[in-house]
Amino acid sequence: MGQRGRKRTGTLTWDKARGVYKTRITVVENGRSKRPWYSLGTANEELAKKKREALLVDIAKKEADATKPSVDRAAPRFAALALEWLDGRKGRVVFADSEDGYVKRWILPRVPAETVLADVAKTHVRAVIRALVDAEMGHQTIVHVVGTFRRILDTAVRRDLLVENVARQISLAQELRDLGFKAKDQKQRSVLADEEFEQFMRCPEIDLEIQILGLVARCVGGMPTRDVNALTYEHFDLPDFAWGVVPRTKTKKPQKFELPPLVRARLAAWWLEHGKPLSGPVFPVRRGPRKGEARLARGVSFAKRLRRALRTAGITRTELHRETPFSLPVDFHSFRRAFSSALANAGVNEQTAMALTGHADARAHRRYLTDVDARRAAPLALPDFVRSPAEFRPENRLGVSDATKISNDFRSGKRDSNPRPSAWEADALPTELLPQRAPPF
Repeated sequence: MGQRGRKRTGTLTWDKARGVYKTRITVVENGRSKRPWYSLGTANEELAKKKREALLVDIAKKEADATKPSVDRAAPRFAALALEWLDGRKGRVVFADSEDGYVKRWILPRVPAETVLADVAKTHVRAVIRALVDAEMGHQTIVHVVGTFRRILDTAVRRDLLVENVARQISLAQELRDLGFKAKDQKQRSVLADEEFEQFMRCPEIDLEIQILGLVARCVGGMPTRDVNALTYEHFDLPDFAWGVVPRTKTKKPQKFELPPLVRARLAAWWLEHGKPLSGPVFPVRRGPRKGEARLARGVSFAKRLRRALRTAGITRTELHRETPFSLPVDFHSFRRAFSSALANAGVNEQTAMALTGHADARAHRRYLTDVDARRAAPLALPDFVRSPAEFRPENRLGVSDATKISNDFRSGKRDSNPRPSAWEADALPTELLPQRAPPF
């Protein structure tokens, strides 16, 4: 705005001496107005007008910045505040470990180490967003990282170290549109059918550790990788292995489980083979300079190792090894999905299932069960004669006995990629691992 609140327009004039357009704009410096000339560097009138508009915006921004309340330039560096903020979250917030990764992997590398809080700008936030998009991270991850950036700056505003939070002035949705971001399809991971899991467990050529890792993850609370890696011998009832404690490293709420017979037998044999230790990690690092130490809490994956083991066992179903239009390949977390889905198939209510899986958020828990609910509802959409083939006339082209068998197989879940287990709700074990039967191997 110019003097007396009038909108600044800028006079567009032809500079005969230079053969280009120039403009004269009113500016305010040190409380005084003046009207300097600015060369627009072009003989094209339309381009000159666009350059004039951009110049007007730039001048207005500089004047607005000059009138902002001053901020103490001795305020802490952004990096120092971010690390202090992380320390305050640890042990107090469930997702502190994830936030630690967001800050150290995505945010701090895009904000120079010497940047003071007053100099944190929208360009830094946009740099973080662009890095996430370029790395093809998922939409939910981008939301979490930007949310972490905003919460750090919220802390600075509350402490009067900043006047405003620039991260909250950016529309994430608009930024993603401008970058051409497209959310990935929300495909679910494939899971092993009970028959495939038994085949995996019976194969003698597979490394014993990956078999026991899978057995424990599938049958004891649906443990994710980080919980399995956190297991120590102090978590078990030695030497009987009658019960064990799932660490629940994410929610910090350990759970005690009675161990099924096969899990008990395999863990006891593993313990004896390693010299009956009374402490230390159950599944330590096996080679390298850290041999014998606990595996890291983050960044450890058994997915490729698991898929190699499945091929060794002759389990070659396409969905388990390759991405399809409706699913992703199996990974170690699929054991947790199989446990959750088996609880749902066994008729366990959501509250009990969340307690058994250690899920703190019902929305996260339901992501495991969408396909289960759909399979249950699907028969309701069938015509009566399809659901009751014996009543179909003329004398069934399919054959009453064959149709009845297919119908029964559908109801029992035998045609699913994750067949319906027994109703032993406490652990939702695969059929061959139920306690009333002797261990098959």
